[in-house]
Amino acid sequence: MKYKRMPNKMKKEILSKFEKLPYPKRGIQINEKLIIITIEILNKYKQLPQNCRQVKTENKPFGLDKLINEEFGDDLRRANIISDELQKKGIVEVIEIMNEETGKLRKITRLLKDWQWKKYPRKNDRRNIIKIKKLLQNILTQRRRERGVVSKHSV
Repeated sequence: MKYKRMPNKMKKEILSKFEKLPYPKRGIQINEKLIIITIEILNKYKQLPQNCRQVKTENKPFGLDKLINEEFGDDLRRANIISDELQKKGIVEVIEIMNEETGKLRKITRLLKDWQWKKYPRKNDRRNIIKIKKLLQNILTQRRRERGVVSKHSV
């Protein structure tokens, strides 16, 4: 998987917003996998143009439709449809901005801040963070003692 997995608690909360899954919408199936993968993609980029033909990065088309297509296959319409469905549930915002190259409006899907998450440290990283915190506390305590701020008995 290319994207940071959504925390389980958030996944349950998001899926609870949908009454019945899967369901058909404008020729595609809205299902759990499509919802989760779309949000995981948006969490990485925060916002993306819906259609890859509207923006190029390093001379390659780049957009939500292309990234979803890498996971599912041939239907580039998924990005527009799932964006509309997620917007109805208050998870994303769909905005239109002017494409300066073409002079046409393009749709951007933005993951709302309430539905974004960060990478969590790995177990070993957490252990190292705890060790570093303890080391820093010891250094601060030692410096306070040297300045006479803290007595050895008050620790």
